[in-house]
Amino acid sequence: QLAQAINNWFVKTQSVWTIYKEGGSRLVYLEKQNLQLRQQIVNQEVLRQENEQLRQQLGLEPSGNYQVKHLYGFDQNWFINGGTNHNVLPGDIITADGILVGLVTESGGRASRLKTIVDQDWQIPVKIQPLGVWGLFSNAKGYSEVLYVSKTTELQVGQTVVTAGDEDLPPNIAIGTIGQLEVNNDGTTWRVIIDPLVKINEIN
Repeated sequence: QLAQAINNWFVKTQSVWTIYKEGGSRLVYLEKQNLQLRQQIVNQEVLRQENEQLRQQLGLEPSGNYQVKHLYGFDQNWFINGGTNHNVLPGDIITADGILVGLVTESGGRASRLKTIVDQDWQIPVKIQPLGVWGLFSNAKGYSEVLYVSKTTELQVGQTVVTAGDEDLPPNIAIGTIGQLEVNNDGTTWRVIIDPLVKINEIN
């Protein structure tokens, strides 16, 4: 019986150590991913600034920020009532009352095609304010969330999510607020559900 008890204690200790080791490895991996994301954002911001300088040297207009007046479409297909005739060009940022709606991908004379914040293929580097915590905004699962946020971060419902800045977007454009917080199954990261500040299908 004593031998069995010792063996049971040893098995339980091994299990606890395995869980601790795996959790620690996951946290190290998460921190490494976060560091790589920050470096990528810095590099992309440098490229964006260099692009703006080049446009100035060539005598071109700086990339625009178009205040959308009418948006129409469905699912992943959205358009605005502004095109090259209105100086709306691919790469221009589309906002509604200063809140991010999307980015122009194609421009015609009177209308332009967008990728929007509900696009399932668009992941946006973001910060959660006022903490300045970095993450990746995504709608890949059909709802808005921020990925790669460590559970050690003291998040709260209602905190604001803004762009972190990359080659497409400058920093500090509002996107949404934290609507729901849960711990992911890995036990080391938050499941951060976002309430967008604009409803794409309600802009008209």
